[in-house]
Amino acid sequence: MTPARAEDRDSGREAVRELCERFAENLDYYKSAEFDETSCRQRFIDPLFAALGWDVADEQKLGPLADVMLEYSLRPPAGEARQGIATEAEEQEDARVAEALAASKDPGVVGVRRPDYSFRIAGERRFFVEAKRPSVEINSPRPIYQVKSYGWNAGTPIALLTDFEDLLVFDCRYRPALDEPQTGLIPEFKLNFGEFVRDWDLLWNTVSREAVAAGSLARFVEEIADRKGQLPVDVAFLGDLGRWRQALARDLAKRNAELDVWQLNEATQLTLDRLVFIRVCEDRGLEAAEVLRPLLVNADPYPAFVEAIGPLRASYNGGLLDRSFADHLTVSAGVFKRIIQGLYTPWAPYRFDAVGVEILGSIYERALGSMVTLEENRSVKVELKPEVRKAGGVYYTPQWVVDEIVRLTIDPLIAGKRPAELTDFRVLDPACGSGSFLLGAYARLIRHHEEYYTAHPTVDQTAFQRRARLGTTDYGC
Repeated sequence: MTPARAEDRDSGREAVRELCERFAENLDYYKSAEFDETSCRQRFIDPLFAALGWDVADEQKLGPLADVMLEYSLRPPAGEARQGIATEAEEQEDARVAEALAASKDPGVVGVRRPDYSFRIAGERRFFVEAKRPSVEINSPRPIYQVKSYGWNAGTPIALLTDFEDLLVFDCRYRPALDEPQTGLIPEFKLNFGEFVRDWDLLWNTVSREAVAAGSLARFVEEIADRKGQLPVDVAFLGDLGRWRQALARDLAKRNAELDVWQLNEATQLTLDRLVFIRVCEDRGLEAAEVLRPLLVNADPYPAFVEAIGPLRASYNGGLLDRSFADHLTVSAGVFKRIIQGLYTPWAPYRFDAVGVEILGSIYERALGSMVTLEENRSVKVELKPEVRKAGGVYYTPQWVVDEIVRLTIDPLIAGKRPAELTDFRVLDPACGSGSFLLGAYARLIRHHEEYYTAHPTVDQTAFQRRARLGTTDYGC
């Protein structure tokens, strides 16, 4: 460690020592109901991470490339005038879920919002942090599940939960389960505020900005190695897709005797594609209300599903939601509801606003390597396609290959140009499978916009932000 870096570490330690002394002096007040979450964040949690070298307040004015993005708490949902109202509702829901799990293991419908902070290097997420106020139970299952599920889906190796009084760090490589909150808890990082100064080197060497930028989280993952129960999100979701495909194909074959094998394959794949697409739109805020979850209380959900996607066709014109022969098929309520449940909490931990689109693309690419076969007695099997069996497996495009090709092809064409000069820019991938290269090109163009607006902060970017969120910028990707 260079003298300058050692000085940053030591000055951070002294800043945290003062924070901890101030917290201890008025501990009763800070643990009372009068001290709210926003105050806790502003007075203690934000300064804690600032002491670890993170530009929490974006003093460098990096905008979309800022170190820290506030994911929720300081931005109340529509209709809420004050952040405190939203926080109180969240705490009540946390308590309800904890009581229900303790009593019956069945908490019913559980909503999961974004964690409070996303910590990033050059715009790339490295870990999430969920904040609480000291007067509530930090070990509550719902906030733990919340922050772990986002870390798991986003592929960040760790996630943190803190009310400043205590700090918990979780290994996010385990599939989160609401009723197993302690799974993945890393014992050496279960710290009380009185231990922050003592264990400052551990914190600094793992989650300081300097350490994270230097690869500390990757090294940390290597050190604790693979353990039983760890399951990446792509492997988990691919496994679930396989089970849903088999259950849906069997049900369709049984209840729709007129289907041949090609129609069976198409109807099965189309239905799964529609369900996943809609869930992605829901979680990314493209739909104001949930489309699929209400179907769980419908006695015959499949016809209701077909009816529900009708109004969506005006917004999504890619053909996926177009009318199809599959709309008139019969699907059992039990099979269809189980698939829908597998896309929502608390039955499954998938957060489609956190899973990268490139990961979804690779999952889809691998899923296409399977096909449904239909026997004479209309029994169904799901097998690898002949060409996949011959090749020995499905090969999807690694992200580093996508990034390199985009760098070689797109970068020279957009270098030095203002976004307004690229309104007629078009990208063609004539061999498009899951869309890896198109997604890579689109992400690069979005980053080009961000870099431009960061360098020119006076330019109005409201329209661009709205189009980017909807995936409808002026680029022809």
